[in-house]
Formats: sequence, C-alpha cells, structure tokens
Amino acid sequence: MKKMKLSDLLESVFNLLLGILPVVFWLCIIYSFDENVAASITIIAMIIHELGHVFCIFWFTKRWQIPKGAFNGLRLTEENLESYPKQILQYASGAMCNLLAAACMIPWRSLLGDYANLFIILNVATAVSNLFPIDGYDGYRIMELLIQYLSFDYRAFRALEIFSFLFIFAMCILSLFLVYTFGNGYWAMGIFLFATIKKLQKWQSYRTKDD
Repeated sequence: MKKMKLSDLLESVFNLLLGILPVVFWLCIIYSFDENVAASITIIAMIIHELGHVFCIFWFTKRWQIPKGAFNGLRLTEENLESYPKQILQYASGAMCNLLAAACMIPWRSLLGDYANLFIILNVATAVSNLFPIDGYDGYRIMELLIQYLSFDYRAFRALEIFSFLFIFAMCILSLFLVYTFGNGYWAMGIFLFATIKKLQKWQSYRTKDD
C-alpha cells in the first residue's frame, strides 16, 4: 500500500474541513444572535446580495442562476464575461443591491422603527463585508480583475495575496477579542477562521502540484 505524503494528508484534512464548515456557519447564524429578528434580517440581506448578482448575470448572459449554500453565505457560479468592466460589475452588483435596499428602507424608518434601522445596518454591513479583500469574496475578485485590467505584473498578485492573508489574520485576532471581551462575535470568528483555512488549503494545493 502506497504511503500517503504529508502534503496529501494536509490536503485531505483541509478539504474535509471545507466540507463540514458550511453546516457550522448556518448553525452559528441562527443561534449566535440574541434576537431571531436579527438572524432573519441577516439571511434576508444575504439573499438580497445574491439577487444582485443573479440579475446582473442575467442582464449580461440571459441565463438564470440559483444561489447555492456555502460556509460564509450563498454562492453563484462565476461567469466569464467578455470584458473586465462587466466582470467587475458582476462582483460589485451584490453590494450595490444591498446599498439600494438600505436606501429604499430609509423612508420607512418612522413607520417600522428599529426594524427598519436594523435592516439598513445589516444590509450596509453585508455590502461592506463582501468587499473585504478576502479570497473568495467579491472585493478580492474585483481587486484581481483591476490588477489584470491595469496590466500589473505578478508582484501585484503576490502583494494582494500577502495583504489578504494579513487582513484575515487581523480580523481573526479582532473577532477573538470580541468573543473574549463581550461574549459576541462567534459568527465573525468562524468566517475568518474558515477564510484562513481556505487560504492555507490553497497554498497547500500549490505545494502539492509543485511536488
């Protein structure tokens, strides 16, 4: 029987973790909020975000996509559109849809009160967080496309990889501080921990190919 290499073992462990963690995410989002309303509006904000991508992709391709569950929310299959501006708009459309939804709710604040304020805050938070420079997020893909569009060399991609990892590490430390100090932030900690595992899995896959 062929002995498994350490790199192959690590690859299998990372893949197993990436397969299990989506279930953990949805349990965290349901049970990590003190109020069910906040959890419900957070899920609605996720759906609004993905609908922005769905309508943008349909506008360019005339094909509908159905979002699929992922650890840090919902995901669509990437479309290779024919121009960089269209591809950038494809990734920016989710955040734009969240901001539009938040703006449309402003006139209803006097009628809905705290519910409207929570809806606005969570949609803005969803828009901003998805533009973080984290591998797999819209912000990371937008930065990759801008680097290609502006014809920067490989050092720009290397700098983006390093900056992304340092950003994820800083967010992990911050979320740990929030959990330790306030007893909140388990959801955020889980997301950034997942992003760290995904980044390590990506680098490990590169090493495996080189071997």
